[in-house]
Amino acid sequence: MRSLYPPWKDELITLINQRNGSVFSNSDLTLTLDGSSGANRAKVIVTANEGTRWCGESFITYTRRDIAKAFLGIPMKIVLESVETTTIRAVIQAISDQYGFIFETDADFDSAILATVIDFRDDTSKKISIPIANTSMVWRGQLDLIVTNQRDTSPAYLYAGAATVIGDVITIYPG
Repeated sequence: MRSLYPPWKDELITLINQRNGSVFSNSDLTLTLDGSSGANRAKVIVTANEGTRWCGESFITYTRRDIAKAFLGIPMKIVLESVETTTIRAVIQAISDQYGFIFETDADFDSAILATVIDFRDDTSKKISIPIANTSMVWRGQLDLIVTNQRDTSPAYLYAGAATVIGDVITIYPG
């Protein structure tokens, strides 16, 4: 499946090459998130690897993508193995598998958030917020979803930001 966004390192190196008229490959440069990066902007230290025609270190600064905007207008239909319980990690993996989003899960999301269990055994709606970690190279913000273990097909749940569960199909409508 083709990704909506290329892997972050490929994209940054392409932008570096375009800006400088260079022809670096992934193996030529090491990209490291600087500790002074803010919530919206990322500062990345660019270091030449051994054997590269360029030597030294530089940095680039760019605005991270708002994850909520990345999902606007995408009707997501995600099938998970179990509708009784799942985790945020499984939801993120399902989104990645189904729609080609390439996440660096352990860098983009906090490990405690990823381990959060979502329990679908009752009939209540659950609002889940999936915040982006400050260690993300690409993303910022948070993805807010309402997950509903819906037993009927009432259209009341079908609005932006809602999700419905019928059988083993979870349909998420980002908002």
